[in-house]
Amino acid sequence: MLKKNLKIGFAGLTHLGTVYAVAASEKKFKVVAFHEDEKIIKNLNNFDISYFEPNLKKILKKNKKNIFFSYKYKDLKLCDIVFVSYDTNTDKFNNSDLKSLKKKINKLIPNLKKTALLVILSQVKPGFTRKINWPKKQLFYQVETLVFGKALKRAINPERIIIGAHNESLNNKKIIDYFSEFSKNLIFVNYETAEITKISINLLLISNITASNLLSEICEKNNADWSQVEKALRLDKRIGKNSYIRPGMGITGGNLERDLQTINLLCKDQKLYQHQKIVNEYINFSNYRKNWIADIVSKLKKKNNKSIKIGLLGLTYKENTNSIKNSCSIDLIKKFNKDEFFTYDPKASKNIKFKNIKRCENMNQVILKADIIIIATPWREFRKIKIDSKNCKYLIDPFGIFQYKANSHHFGYFTMGKNL
Repeated sequence: MLKKNLKIGFAGLTHLGTVYAVAASEKKFKVVAFHEDEKIIKNLNNFDISYFEPNLKKILKKNKKNIFFSYKYKDLKLCDIVFVSYDTNTDKFNNSDLKSLKKKINKLIPNLKKTALLVILSQVKPGFTRKINWPKKQLFYQVETLVFGKALKRAINPERIIIGAHNESLNNKKIIDYFSEFSKNLIFVNYETAEITKISINLLLISNITASNLLSEICEKNNADWSQVEKALRLDKRIGKNSYIRPGMGITGGNLERDLQTINLLCKDQKLYQHQKIVNEYINFSNYRKNWIADIVSKLKKKNNKSIKIGLLGLTYKENTNSIKNSCSIDLIKKFNKDEFFTYDPKASKNIKFKNIKRCENMNQVILKADIIIIATPWREFRKIKIDSKNCKYLIDPFGIFQYKANSHHFGYFTMGKNL
């Protein structure tokens, strides 16, 4: 009876909102999925999703009868619980555009029924939720931990759900009934604790990534092998097998950078200058680390003393997404704008246009044309890479995908955490 009685609304159908709306439909709730852009609604009704997320289209098609897509505010009046699920936009400095989000919420509120529960799912800073003009006993904040490439899986089966409320001991039956369909581990805290929890999760991930990048570079300088160190660390229960300790090109993708900048501004506003120094060092080291590939390419160009053809496998900032936000590959193309790039990515938009790139249909076309091959994104299909072309003089493989053997391969090889 519960699922028949509760109708769930999602306002904002960018990546965040679409994933959570489809997750609710998978749990057999009736969902009203709203976005003010009629074109987005038309596309979703035709299963045309503008970003890649594994199994998202498949699960949407399976549960289409449970989702009603609409660009009309009035349809949200049917809903008992409405989630504000817009992705929070950021500027080029990774500052969150909370003014725009607040305007959307203010426009949304008059179109809700008076008994509706409002849940903020968007990424906000501490203090934002409490200032929303809605009855506090009906207002909540959910800590979302969306991970591109694993977002739907995590939305359907989260390890726990953290909910910010006006009173952390508040027991709202509708909220508990809804969230209990996803997890039995519900944690109620006040608004500010929930908002800071979201930021804290990302800051600790950033700490792991930063430490791993630092230590892997020390391995490169000291004849050590980070991949072996990593195996040992994952066996330590205090660190764990799922830790973010694979080295990479700094902090990328947008979400982690956003929360890093949010903490930076909070420290500045509250005059926590020593704390801000630590945050700034994270930012500085991330910016330094993003040049790992570029530094190698610069050295190779200088060594060869001529223009070179660069093969770039991967344009997205990570695997299992089509997002290129803050992508190291895009930065590389811009930095070496006088060099010719042959690129291939299985999911990146075909509309990425630079004068110095030529898009290829598969990775083999890249291999045949390039002097230097860079595996910039660890897509699963790149693990099958075979380099028989004699054109290839160097392979830059940050994530150690290629099984390189010095005595068996004719080209130079570079990977993170090893001195080869």
